[in-house]
Amino acid sequence: MKPKRPMDHCYHEAGHALARWLFGYRLEQPITKTHGKYQSLWCEAYCEHVEGGRFCTHEETGFADLQGLAEGRDIISPTDFQITLDDIPGDAWRAFGESRAVRLQQALIDLHAGPYAQAHYAGKASDAFMLFHADCDERAVRALLEAADLYQCQRKSLLIESRALADALVTSPMGSAAIRTTAEAIAVAGMVDRDTIDRLCAEAYGRPMPARGSWDWMWPPTVEQVRAGYMPNQEAVAAP
Repeated sequence: MKPKRPMDHCYHEAGHALARWLFGYRLEQPITKTHGKYQSLWCEAYCEHVEGGRFCTHEETGFADLQGLAEGRDIISPTDFQITLDDIPGDAWRAFGESRAVRLQQALIDLHAGPYAQAHYAGKASDAFMLFHADCDERAVRALLEAADLYQCQRKSLLIESRALADALVTSPMGSAAIRTTAEAIAVAGMVDRDTIDRLCAEAYGRPMPARGSWDWMWPPTVEQVRAGYMPNQEAVAAP
């Protein structure tokens, strides 16, 4: 069947889908526009509901400016950084803080993976593309980093590492294969369900989706591991 959606936008949403799949966070129905309108009526209402800070409101950007969206549970949100010591019992605080740090970087990789996949498809420089063509993703990155209240040197280091891991993910043999087949599916149908994402990514990697939290014990992975398609052992409870 002939694709009906702009392929670069499909690659963008496929990049987000892969990153979330790799970290154990299923992504529901990546969607792209068809002739200026989304396939599903609920998308217009969803446009005003910011999921993970990724999309701006209708009033801020205009509905027509949104080329795609992706529904799914947040990896982390700015409100998660409002939790204080008083909210977490004793010994659990350190484990919570470590888990939150992991999820922050996973979210940053996710937010970069979409624009980077799109840039890779278009043959553009990833960072420049992120800055000039992925405003909502870029704003979501800034919102998370501001909420995390990091020192400037920590923020810079985290961004450099996250960008390198996102680039390694979308350009790796397994990652690029998963993105390509997912983008092709989105291009034809306008949206794909999570079972299709699971199947396409698993076929590319030769393994099922990692359980949520299974990366925690060895985080962060190296760029070389991501390029080689490394996946952790299934030691955590699978995500719903």
